[in-house]
Amino acid sequence: MNPWLSIAAEDYEKHMSDSNVYQLQTLNSIMHSQITDYMPNSLAIFGITTGNGLEHTETINIVYAIDINEKYLTICKNRFANRNNIIFLNLDIDKDISSIPQIDMAICNLVLEYIDYVSFLKNISAKLNKNGVLSVVYQNEFSNGFISKTKYSDSFECLNSIYHSIDKKTVIETSKASKLTVAKSLEYRLLNGKTFTRIDFQKQ
Repeated sequence: MNPWLSIAAEDYEKHMSDSNVYQLQTLNSIMHSQITDYMPNSLAIFGITTGNGLEHTETINIVYAIDINEKYLTICKNRFANRNNIIFLNLDIDKDISSIPQIDMAICNLVLEYIDYVSFLKNISAKLNKNGVLSVVYQNEFSNGFISKTKYSDSFECLNSIYHSIDKKTVIETSKASKLTVAKSLEYRLLNGKTFTRIDFQKQ
């Protein structure tokens, strides 16, 4: 069983928004920038969990909100029940993304660390329209480990079995081989000293 299926939504949200982590708030701001930088007509968000940042997609024609955890998606559906432009998909993207249609943009924040990202980058390229954008965010190596200590961090220890660090060079080379070129690269420093890297790729 994928360990993401065992982490309760409440633990996820409280840990990620804790003042010692502050990743939920940071990712919300980043997603707002990702969307406003390109204003796509169609968008797929991988690892949407309980819907953080989904409020920024109101003007997009169609949004595919994707997660492996069906309980997360149920919460997400309830929170955005008034929206008719969102399609919720319960998928294990490490196995198959064939059901995802062609899109203008894909957002993949703090997901690559837990999947075969080389295969994913190749597969998602085929789903992007011409000049489509893939925007990814990943956490860089940190001396104190990838899980920050909070009251809820024990719930995340199970992720050690699938977590792996991201090699920026490999990401860029794999993307280039899949006709994706770097359009933007940014660094975000968190309050606890950790850093996120954001890379936007555009399909040629």
